[in-house]
Amino acid sequence: MLRSVRPQKINDGGVDLKGFVENIESMAVKNQESRRVLYPAISAGFAVVAPPGRISGGRNVPTVPLLRGGSGHILTSCTHSREECMRIPTMIAAGLLTASLAHAQTPAPAVKWGPAPPFFPAGARFAVLQGDPGQSGVYTVRLDMPPGYVIAPHTHPTDEHVTVMSGVLLLGMGDAVDTKGATTLRAGGFITAAASVHHYAVARGRTVVQVHGIGPFIINYINAADDPRNAKKPLP
Repeated sequence: MLRSVRPQKINDGGVDLKGFVENIESMAVKNQESRRVLYPAISAGFAVVAPPGRISGGRNVPTVPLLRGGSGHILTSCTHSREECMRIPTMIAAGLLTASLAHAQTPAPAVKWGPAPPFFPAGARFAVLQGDPGQSGVYTVRLDMPPGYVIAPHTHPTDEHVTVMSGVLLLGMGDAVDTKGATTLRAGGFITAAASVHHYAVARGRTVVQVHGIGPFIINYINAADDPRNAKKPLP
Protein backbone atom coordinates (compact mmCIF):
# COMPACT_ATOMS: atom_id res chain seq x y z
CA MET A 1 0.00 0.00 0.00
CA LEU A 2 1.01 3.60 -0.32
CA ARG A 3 2.07 5.11 2.95
CA SER A 4 4.03 8.18 3.85
CA VAL A 5 7.18 7.80 5.92
CA ARG A 6 7.26 11.50 6.61
CA PRO A 7 4.30 13.78 5.78
CA GLN A 8 5.41 16.50 3.43
CA LYS A 9 3.94 19.86 2.58
CA ILE A 10 4.09 21.14 -0.94
CA ASN A 11 5.94 24.47 -0.84
CA ASP A 12 3.67 26.08 -3.40
CA GLY A 13 0.23 26.42 -1.82
CA GLY A 14 0.84 24.60 1.47
CA VAL A 15 -0.89 21.38 0.31
CA ASP A 16 -0.79 18.46 2.78
CA LEU A 17 0.74 15.55 0.83
CA LYS A 18 -0.22 12.88 3.39
CA GLY A 19 -3.94 13.18 2.69
CA PHE A 20 -3.36 13.10 -1.06
CA VAL A 21 -1.23 9.94 -0.86
CA GLU A 22 -3.97 8.24 1.16
CA ASN A 23 -6.49 9.10 -1.53
CA ILE A 24 -4.31 7.45 -4.17
CA GLU A 25 -3.97 4.32 -2.02
CA SER A 26 -7.42 2.94 -2.81
CA MET A 27 -6.75 3.24 -6.56
CA ALA A 28 -3.21 1.85 -6.61
CA VAL A 29 -3.31 -1.07 -4.13
CA LYS A 30 -4.65 -4.63 -4.59
CA ASN A 31 -2.16 -6.67 -2.59
CA GLN A 32 -0.06 -5.59 0.36
CA GLU A 33 2.60 -8.27 -0.29
CA SER A 34 4.30 -6.81 -3.28
CA ARG A 35 7.31 -4.89 -4.48
CA ARG A 36 8.36 -2.09 -2.19
CA VAL A 37 9.76 0.91 -3.96
CA LEU A 38 11.38 3.92 -2.31
CA TYR A 39 10.35 7.00 -4.22
CA PRO A 40 11.74 10.48 -3.67
CA ALA A 41 9.20 12.76 -2.03
CA ILE A 42 7.26 15.37 -3.92
CA SER A 43 8.10 18.99 -3.28
CA ALA A 44 8.82 22.11 -5.28
CA GLY A 45 10.69 21.69 -8.57
CA PHE A 46 9.34 18.49 -10.09
CA ALA A 47 11.41 16.03 -12.12
CA VAL A 48 10.77 12.47 -13.25
CA VAL A 49 13.17 9.85 -11.86
CA ALA A 50 13.41 6.04 -11.73
CA PRO A 51 15.39 4.79 -8.69
CA PRO A 52 17.26 1.64 -9.86
CA GLY A 53 18.44 -1.50 -8.12
CA ARG A 54 17.61 -4.37 -5.81
CA ILE A 55 14.98 -2.92 -3.50
CA SER A 56 13.09 -5.57 -1.52
CA GLY A 57 13.17 -9.29 -0.72
CA GLY A 58 16.45 -9.89 -2.50
CA ARG A 59 14.68 -9.61 -5.86
CA ASN A 60 15.43 -7.34 -8.78
CA VAL A 61 12.19 -5.48 -9.48
CA PRO A 62 11.43 -2.89 -12.12
CA THR A 63 11.37 0.63 -10.79
CA VAL A 64 8.48 2.93 -11.56
CA PRO A 65 9.13 6.65 -12.20
CA LEU A 66 7.56 9.19 -9.87
CA LEU A 67 7.99 12.88 -9.35
CA ARG A 68 10.93 14.15 -7.35
CA GLY A 69 11.92 17.45 -5.83
CA GLY A 70 13.21 18.72 -2.53
CA SER A 71 14.21 16.49 0.40
CA GLY A 72 12.52 13.52 2.09
CA HIS A 73 10.96 10.34 0.73
CA ILE A 74 7.69 8.46 0.44
CA LEU A 75 7.87 4.69 1.04
CA THR A 76 5.38 2.96 -1.24
CA SER A 77 4.26 -0.44 -2.45
CA CYS A 78 2.65 -0.76 -5.87
CA THR A 79 0.81 -3.98 -6.73
CA HIS A 80 -0.37 -3.01 -10.18
CA SER A 81 1.29 -3.61 -13.49
CA ARG A 82 4.04 -1.28 -14.61
CA GLU A 83 1.57 0.51 -16.88
CA GLU A 84 -0.84 1.10 -14.02
CA CYS A 85 1.93 2.20 -11.69
CA MET A 86 3.10 4.62 -14.34
CA ARG A 87 -0.22 6.39 -13.97
CA ILE A 88 0.55 7.38 -10.39
CA PRO A 89 2.71 10.44 -11.31
CA THR A 90 -0.11 11.69 -13.54
CA MET A 91 -2.65 11.33 -10.73
CA ILE A 92 -0.32 13.08 -8.29
CA ALA A 93 0.40 15.92 -10.71
CA ALA A 94 -3.33 16.35 -11.45
CA GLY A 95 -4.15 16.51 -7.75
CA LEU A 96 -1.40 19.02 -7.04
CA LEU A 97 -2.53 21.16 -9.97
CA THR A 98 -6.10 21.14 -8.70
CA ALA A 99 -4.99 22.13 -5.21
CA SER A 100 -2.71 24.83 -6.63
CA LEU A 101 -5.52 26.30 -8.74
CA ALA A 102 -7.87 26.31 -5.76
CA HIS A 103 -5.24 28.18 -3.77
CA ALA A 104 -4.64 30.63 -6.62
CA GLN A 105 -8.36 31.38 -6.92
CA THR A 106 -8.63 32.69 -3.38
CA PRO A 107 -10.23 36.14 -3.74
CA ALA A 108 -7.83 39.03 -3.27
CA PRO A 109 -8.62 41.59 -0.57
CA ALA A 110 -10.94 44.34 -1.77
CA VAL A 111 -9.29 47.60 -2.79
CA LYS A 112 -10.02 50.29 -0.21
CA TRP A 113 -10.73 53.57 -1.94
CA GLY A 114 -10.70 57.01 -0.40
CA PRO A 115 -10.34 60.65 -1.46
CA ALA A 116 -7.14 61.44 -3.39
CA PRO A 117 -4.39 63.33 -1.49
CA PRO A 118 -4.69 67.13 -1.54
CA PHE A 119 -1.99 67.54 -4.20
CA PHE A 120 -4.43 66.01 -6.71
CA PRO A 121 -7.34 68.00 -8.14
CA ALA A 122 -10.66 67.26 -6.45
CA GLY A 123 -12.88 64.49 -7.78
CA ALA A 124 -10.50 61.51 -7.93
CA ARG A 125 -10.34 58.45 -5.71
CA PHE A 126 -7.10 56.99 -4.36
CA ALA A 127 -6.08 53.58 -2.99
CA VAL A 128 -2.81 52.34 -1.51
CA LEU A 129 -2.01 48.75 -2.45
CA GLN A 130 1.54 48.49 -1.16
CA GLY A 131 3.88 50.41 1.10
CA ASP A 132 3.58 53.98 2.28
CA PRO A 133 3.77 56.38 -0.70
CA GLY A 134 4.64 59.24 1.62
CA GLN A 135 7.85 57.56 2.78
CA SER A 136 10.99 56.10 1.22
CA GLY A 137 10.53 52.59 -0.13
CA VAL A 138 8.47 50.67 -2.66
CA TYR A 139 4.86 51.77 -3.12
CA THR A 140 1.93 50.85 -5.36
CA VAL A 141 -1.18 53.03 -5.60
CA ARG A 142 -4.24 53.40 -7.81
CA LEU A 143 -6.00 56.54 -8.98
CA ASP A 144 -9.61 56.50 -10.18
CA MET A 145 -10.27 59.62 -12.29
CA PRO A 146 -13.59 60.92 -13.59
CA PRO A 147 -14.02 61.83 -17.30
CA GLY A 148 -12.02 64.91 -18.31
CA TYR A 149 -9.85 64.84 -15.20
CA VAL A 150 -6.62 66.84 -15.71
CA ILE A 151 -3.39 66.73 -13.75
CA ALA A 152 -1.51 69.88 -14.79
CA PRO A 153 2.19 69.77 -15.76
CA HIS A 154 4.31 68.58 -12.87
CA THR A 155 7.33 66.52 -11.85
CA HIS A 156 8.18 63.78 -9.36
CA PRO A 157 11.43 63.36 -7.41
CA THR A 158 11.58 59.68 -8.43
CA ASP A 159 10.59 57.62 -11.47
CA GLU A 160 6.83 57.03 -11.82
CA HIS A 161 5.69 53.79 -13.48
CA VAL A 162 2.10 53.99 -14.74
CA THR A 163 -0.17 51.15 -15.90
CA VAL A 164 -3.66 51.87 -17.22
CA MET A 165 -6.15 49.48 -15.62
CA SER A 166 -9.22 50.77 -17.45
CA GLY A 167 -10.28 53.72 -19.57
CA VAL A 168 -7.95 55.92 -21.62
CA LEU A 169 -5.11 58.09 -20.33
CA LEU A 170 -3.44 60.86 -22.32
CA LEU A 171 0.06 61.52 -21.02
CA GLY A 172 2.25 64.23 -22.50
CA MET A 173 5.54 65.97 -21.84
CA GLY A 174 6.02 69.71 -21.48
CA ASP A 175 5.00 72.75 -19.47
CA ALA A 176 1.51 73.12 -20.94
CA VAL A 177 -1.33 70.65 -21.54
CA ASP A 178 -1.53 69.75 -25.22
CA THR A 179 -3.58 66.61 -25.87
CA LYS A 180 -2.63 66.59 -29.55
CA GLY A 181 0.96 65.76 -28.65
CA ALA A 182 0.15 63.37 -25.83
CA THR A 183 0.63 59.62 -25.81
CA THR A 184 -2.64 57.66 -25.70
CA LEU A 185 -2.63 54.74 -23.30
CA ARG A 186 -5.53 52.28 -23.12
CA ALA A 187 -6.21 49.44 -20.69
CA GLY A 188 -2.98 47.49 -20.27
CA GLY A 189 -0.82 50.36 -21.50
CA PHE A 190 2.35 51.14 -19.57
CA ILE A 191 4.68 54.14 -19.41
CA THR A 192 7.42 55.48 -17.17
CA ALA A 193 7.71 59.18 -16.35
CA ALA A 194 11.32 59.67 -15.32
CA ALA A 195 12.24 61.71 -12.26
CA SER A 196 12.15 65.49 -12.75
CA VAL A 197 10.61 65.24 -16.27
CA HIS A 198 7.80 67.74 -16.87
CA HIS A 199 4.59 65.90 -17.80
CA TYR A 200 0.79 66.05 -17.52
CA ALA A 201 -2.13 63.64 -17.68
CA VAL A 202 -5.72 63.76 -18.92
CA ALA A 203 -8.42 61.10 -18.42
CA ARG A 204 -10.59 60.45 -21.47
CA GLY A 205 -13.64 58.93 -19.86
CA ARG A 206 -13.47 57.37 -16.43
CA THR A 207 -9.94 56.02 -16.09
CA VAL A 208 -8.17 53.96 -13.44
CA VAL A 209 -4.37 53.84 -13.35
CA GLN A 210 -1.93 51.99 -11.15
CA VAL A 211 1.30 53.74 -10.22
CA HIS A 212 4.31 52.15 -8.58
CA GLY A 213 7.82 53.27 -7.77
CA ILE A 214 10.16 54.19 -4.96
CA GLY A 215 8.78 56.78 -2.57
CA PRO A 216 8.17 59.33 -1.53
CA PHE A 217 5.40 59.91 -4.08
CA ILE A 218 5.25 63.69 -4.45
CA ILE A 219 3.82 66.00 -7.11
CA ASN A 220 5.59 69.31 -7.75
CA TYR A 221 3.56 71.49 -10.12
CA ILE A 222 5.41 73.55 -12.72
CA ASN A 223 2.99 76.43 -12.23
CA ALA A 224 2.23 77.06 -8.58
CA ALA A 225 -1.25 78.26 -9.52
CA ASP A 226 -2.07 74.71 -10.72
CA ASP A 227 -1.39 73.22 -7.31
CA PRO A 228 -4.77 72.46 -5.69
CA ARG A 229 -3.22 73.14 -2.29
CA ASN A 230 -2.78 76.78 -3.30
CA ALA A 231 -6.39 77.27 -4.32
CA LYS A 232 -8.27 79.88 -2.31
CA LYS A 233 -10.77 78.36 0.03
CA PRO A 234 -14.30 79.75 -0.28
CA LEU A 235 -15.35 82.09 2.46
CA PRO A 236 -17.73 80.59 5.04
